Amino acid sequence: MKRPAFGLMAILTGLFLNIAAVLPVQADETKSLYERLGGRPAIAAVVDGMVENIAADERIAWRFDKTDFASYKPTFVDFVCMVTGGPCDYQGLSMPNAHSRMGISNEEFDITVGHVLAVLDKLGVPAREKAELTMLVGTLRTSVVEQ
Repeated sequence: MKRPAFGLMAILTGLFLNIAAVLPVQADETKSLYERLGGRPAIAAVVDGMVENIAADERIAWRFDKTDFASYKPTFVDFVCMVTGGPCDYQGLSMPNAHSRMGISNEEFDITVGHVLAVLDKLGVPAREKAELTMLVGTLRTSVVEQ
């Protein structure tokens, strides 16, 4: 059964807005998302879990058949580190260049976001940080999806 492409993002946007509205502002609000997530080791754990989940998912695993994960993981960790406000210097391709002509669908993007959410849940990432990271991932849709 195919879900509407906008369904997951609408749910995630609602989640973010609801969490932001009910959570009190705390002293750690001055910290970057990178710091609140736990820095590079925590981001590496999220990337490791995401890659494991994707590799086990026959719907999208084939997209990574030729991927050298030894090179991919640290580069992706640098990317997540950078976009969450960390000190990393991402040297990889831009998202449009990295995904051009791959024909990635909205459904595949949603499946990947679902794997990120599952890892965040498994690692016990707090709701506010989970929502912020998920919103950041969501902003990549137009740079990744072609169909």
